Amino acid sequence: MHSRNLGLTLLLALAVPFAGGAGAAGPSQEDVFRSIQDSVGGNTDAPDLLPYVAGAVGLLLLVVIVSQRRKRVVTTKSLNHQGKLLREIVKSVPIRGREMKQLKIVAENTETDGPQPSPLTLLLCPSVMARTIQRQRMKVDRRALMSIARKAGLQVAKK
Repeated sequence: MHSRNLGLTLLLALAVPFAGGAGAAGPSQEDVFRSIQDSVGGNTDAPDLLPYVAGAVGLLLLVVIVSQRRKRVVTTKSLNHQGKLLREIVKSVPIRGREMKQLKIVAENTETDGPQPSPLTLLLCPSVMARTIQRQRMKVDRRALMSIARKAGLQVAKK
């Protein structure tokens, strides 16, 4: 009998923790619904989401900017700028402002079959300047043109 009591005692000792009553069964149905309502129906904190939204917008803007930059056509800068070249030539040849104005007038009034020569062409190619001056009878300062011709290396014959 003793072994039987021992077996029964052992069985009860093992079964009691697993055989809980109504209080130990877990949360009631009301507790479960209340917990679900609190977690689902609760207020969402907008300030907590704001950094994520701002980060997403910033990332989107970055992607748009990079894609626009890749689509842009690369244009090369013009290396042949007549005004800059003319200034460099004028620095090397001592020409005054009045003489330069006269040279521009001669270049504008030159009648040619091809494109109109620039003052730079007349300055760099004295033979073209001499032909232009001899052919044309225009109202320009002859002294200034003769001074330019002398500086360019032309032999000026006096009349």
